[in-house]
Amino acid sequence: MKKLTAILSFFILIVAFSYLGWRTIEHEILMRQTNQKLLAQSQMKNIKSSIESLLNQRAVYFNSLAQFLHSDQTDIDVF
Repeated sequence: MKKLTAILSFFILIVAFSYLGWRTIEHEILMRQTNQKLLAQSQMKNIKSSIESLLNQRAVYFNSLAQFLHSDQTDIDVF
């Protein structure tokens, strides 16, 4: 009887450790997927802000160029 109890206890212990190990692996997989998703979103935000920054720089450049050309045109019109 003691031998059967020991074997049964050992079996239950193995099943419990297996279950906990499986849940840990499953949790790690879900966390990895979530982290990859968050990283991709962060990288997309960085790319978006970089493109917006470049477009804003170009807009400022073209505005200053247009003002320069407009001021040259008004200087020519004055003479």
